Amino acid sequence: MASNYKIGVTPANLESLDTLGFECDPLSDFTPFSGRRQQMGGVVVGTGLPIVKWRFTEMTLEQLGNLLYFLTGGLGGSVLPASRYVYIQTRVVEASTDVRVWQVYRALMMRPMEPDDLEYSMHFKYSDVEFVFTHCQEVP
Repeated sequence: MASNYKIGVTPANLESLDTLGFECDPLSDFTPFSGRRQQMGGVVVGTGLPIVKWRFTEMTLEQLGNLLYFLTGGLGGSVLPASRYVYIQTRVVEASTDVRVWQVYRALMMRPMEPDDLEYSMHFKYSDVEFVFTHCQEVP
């Protein structure tokens, strides 16, 4: 079940993905920094804020619409901005212990490709839809 992965317009109203029609967890990827920089001594360090990616191997039109709804700020409407700040709960790996934990972030949700550009199968499902969340800031 996708119940631990959540999204919302405020941290108080996070909705689990299973309530949005998802039966499986997305394939998630957490990068603790958005860039890399080589220091004078040759050591490479991470810079910037974390990035989270949720990739769905299959997604119905209804499921896609349920996630795109959050780009409207929860208000609906026909015009979807390319990005909007939302709150997500996602799985991350603690660097010091290598333990997987759940964390809530305020993140900039990026709209995936236009639905017309997504691969649509004969089973009326989109394939390999990826949602990217940048500028992730931990919510205590």
